[in-house]
Amino acid sequence: MRNCLVAGITHSGKTIFSKRLVEGYGYSRIPGDALVLAFHESFPELGIGHDRELYEPACQQFGRFLGRLMNALAWESAMPYVLDTFHVWPADLQDLDAARSAVLFFGYPEADPGEKTSHARRYCRGYTGWIAGSEEEVRARFHLFVQMSRDLREECLKHGFRFVDTSHAFSDALSEAVRLTVEQGSEA
Repeated sequence: MRNCLVAGITHSGKTIFSKRLVEGYGYSRIPGDALVLAFHESFPELGIGHDRELYEPACQQFGRFLGRLMNALAWESAMPYVLDTFHVWPADLQDLDAARSAVLFFGYPEADPGEKTSHARRYCRGYTGWIAGSEEEVRARFHLFVQMSRDLREECLKHGFRFVDTSHAFSDALSEAVRLTVEQGSEA
C-alpha cells in the first residue's frame, strides 16, 4: 500500500477519512496539526503555525517539508502512513514523488455556510476554536472556507491532484475516496 497525504479545508472530512484508513486498512496516522504545533513551538522563526497570518507562509514552508517527509516514509517504512493536514496547497508539493504517495485534497465548494455552521456546532469534537463566536462569525468563517474550497478545487485541477468534494453526500464521498485510495495503493 502507498502512503497517503490528505489535505484540505477545515471540517471537510480529512480526519474521518484518515481514521477509516487506520481502522480498516492498517495505516498509521500522522496528524499534521501536531507537526505544525511542534514546528511552531520548536522553530518559530520558520513561520509555521496555526495563526491566520501564518497560514500562507506555513503552507509554503510546510509543503516542502511534507513532500520530503512523504518521500522518506515511502523509502524507509514498510508500514503505510496517512498524514492529514490543513496546511498545504497543491502548488506547495513540488518535491513530492506522487508515484509513491497518494494525494487527496478535501473541500466543500458547493456547501451552504449556514448548514456547515450548524453541522460543525453539533458534531465537532476536539479543537473547537474556529467554531467559537457568534453565529454570524462562524458562518462568515464557513463562507471563507467555501471560497477556499473553490480555489483549492481549481488548484488541484491545475496541478493534477485529486479533489474530493464533500459538499453533499459526505459519507459517500469519503467512502469513494477510501476505495480509490486503497485500490490505487494496491496497484503500485
